[in-house]
Amino acid sequence: LLLRPGERLTEPEDGPARIEPASVEIATAWRRGQTVFNDTPLGVAVAELNRYGGPRVVIEDPRLAALPISGVYATDAGDFAEAAATLHGLRVEREGQELHIRR
Repeated sequence: LLLRPGERLTEPEDGPARIEPASVEIATAWRRGQTVFNDTPLGVAVAELNRYGGPRVVIEDPRLAALPISGVYATDAGDFAEAAATLHGLRVEREGQELHIRR
């Protein structure tokens, strides 16, 4: 595949690869300590956040992992976990170096 400027390739685990438009602001948000999600499944957002280090965020319930999340969030795992939990009426429990998002 050949990508043009302003495009990105996404390859979800549960579907085919696709070429999508990419926002430079969103793609470089990590440089400002931010992540941007737009109707993204919470499990996908957590996987993205876990790339930045710090405590690992864990979602064991697939129903919770499917919940949508949108917005601009700090790349700090604790802040993100608390914000995501609050958004969906969930709770965060610390277990060692992991933050578990649960009902």
